[in-house]
Amino acid sequence: MERQWAGQIREGMDLYDVDGDKIGSVGEVASGRYLRASTGFLGLGRELYIPFSAIADVRSDGIHLSVDKDDIGRQDWDMRPASHAAGSFEDEDLSSTAGRAEIDAETRGGRDFQEADTLELRGEDLEVRKRRVQAGEVEVGKRVVEEEKTLEVPVEREEVFIERRPVDREVSGDADFGEDRETIRVPVSEEHVDVDKRTRVTEEISVGKRAVQDTERVFGTVRREQAVIDRQGDVRVADSGAESPAGTRSWDEEMPRFRSSWQQRYGATGGDWSSAEPRYRYGWEMANRPDYRGRGWQEAEPELRRDYEGRYGDSTWDEAKDSVRDAWESLSGRAARR
Repeated sequence: MERQWAGQIREGMDLYDVDGDKIGSVGEVASGRYLRASTGFLGLGRELYIPFSAIADVRSDGIHLSVDKDDIGRQDWDMRPASHAAGSFEDEDLSSTAGRAEIDAETRGGRDFQEADTLELRGEDLEVRKRRVQAGEVEVGKRVVEEEKTLEVPVEREEVFIERRPVDREVSGDADFGEDRETIRVPVSEEHVDVDKRTRVTEEISVGKRAVQDTERVFGTVRREQAVIDRQGDVRVADSGAESPAGTRSWDEEMPRFRSSWQQRYGATGGDWSSAEPRYRYGWEMANRPDYRGRGWQEAEPELRRDYEGRYGDSTWDEAKDSVRDAWESLSGRAARR
């Protein structure tokens, strides 16, 4: 894509950033690689050498870049490219091997290696914000309901009892069996129940609000940048900061799992964990390295042995091999040992 801009870009064309703000004009144009721009609109007071890889589009109104004007000052564009340090931009020899390699590097968005150069890897995090909304409301009132209620009330009543006793004695005086009969009247009473109703308070309800803490799980997709290391030729890369395949778990997070495996396997016969831990960690770190990922134990063991014996002179490979292989195969998910 960058090469096609070469036939469309001319000196004097206006330059715009990704938001359409004018930032300067084109000076000299390289052969399909760079353009020299005057950036007076930015207030930078210097010329910039902008690679074609930063061009998003060439339109009738000018050249539109893929970066914001606030980011332009932070790019490494204020130095004339090394291949153009002497002579005009138009003197570039694109047919040479070195020239083609440099163009390929620029096409991939790369740059020449500088001493102690650094590539920043960026990643996204989830940012959580909370807002208060009305989830509903509670209305507390009262209504009248009717129910049948039964009470058992003890009541008292009187009853008449008659007792009879046989006697045998003479009647004093003359016995008069006339028609007038002697009677005894006994009044009998009983209790009746009268029901009255009275109103009383049976319950009190207090209404208020309090805050309670819940946990709500939120999900989101985030992106992060990973280093991509391409090797050309016989080049050995020592990557001491490789991430584990699962992400960014550190040794301190992984160590308990390996220690548990070590204890189950060796028990009291395995010695002290402080002696075994460096060997497990070595296997874990090496299995994480990009140049070892996807390689089986049998293939990688000769290299691991040479590297280990070169690092640790106080421990032989035969002593460390089983622990290193345990960590290697546990992490990489390879087939079970032997």
